[in-house]
Amino acid sequence: MVKVDAWWLPAGAAPAHVAARERVAARAQALMQAFCISTTRCRAGSQDGEAVVGRDRQGAIIALIHLDPQDVAMADAMDDLALADWLRQG
Repeated sequence: MVKVDAWWLPAGAAPAHVAARERVAARAQALMQAFCISTTRCRAGSQDGEAVVGRDRQGAIIALIHLDPQDVAMADAMDDLALADWLRQG
């Protein structure tokens, strides 16, 4: 087992997860830019692990995706239209 961010993964699965996590983070930030004033990749080291967060003009979080194994796998399987819709739902 290998710890990736806040998650323990089988050593053989870790490289694929890291690659998918980087893809999803980049896609999420790019898609959030269409409806968020700012986007950041943050929360590394937190209990819930790293996330990509989109904020409105007042600084309120209006979009968030945790970069945990479950959300990464789900988001990586979506096309951009589906992922953007999911991100807008908060």
